[in-house]
This record gives sequence, structure tokens and C-alpha cells, in this order.
Amino acid sequence: MTTQTLKQHMVEKLASAGLLQDVDLEKSEFSELPRFFETSHFFMRLIVHSGASLPRSREIAARMKQNLQSQGIELDYLVQAQSTAQPSGRMAMGAARA
Repeated sequence: MTTQTLKQHMVEKLASAGLLQDVDLEKSEFSELPRFFETSHFFMRLIVHSGASLPRSREIAARMKQNLQSQGIELDYLVQAQSTAQPSGRMAMGAARA
């Protein structure tokens, strides 16, 4: 397995669950980690647009991990919601006093 095939499998799973549009694939990460004991080891970080799709996306990632483990492949994963807050460069200090 390669990082590209891992990404492809995940995209297929998300699409079949109707979640692909909720995932930011540009910000998501798929990488191979150093091998331990001759086992392939991957890391996947999925960034979803809203917290509403977190539970189902995490379920799909957990199933992917189980499926890969049955093939002797390790997968660590993290599923996070994308932050919509934009830094303004100023800190709010509370209400203004008159």
C-alpha cells in the first residue's frame, strides 16, 4: 500500500457514505511512518468542514484501521473539524467601560 492508495480508499469510503463534500482533502494528510517489525505504518489526518460530520467520519476511519490491521498494516488517524475562526490580529479584552 502507498499513501496514494490509502487516500484513494478513504475517498471512496467517504463518497459512498455521502461525506466526501464535508472533507477538506487539501488540508487532510496521508503519510507513511517508519516501519516497525516489518509492518507498514501509515498516518491519516482528516479535516472536516464542520463538527456535524465528525462522528461518521471517525467511524469510517476506525473501520479503515480495522480493515488494514487484518492485512497487517497499521494506521494511526486523527479526524478534526476545520476551525472557522479567522484571527483578527487584536485580542478582545472584555466590555468597554464608559
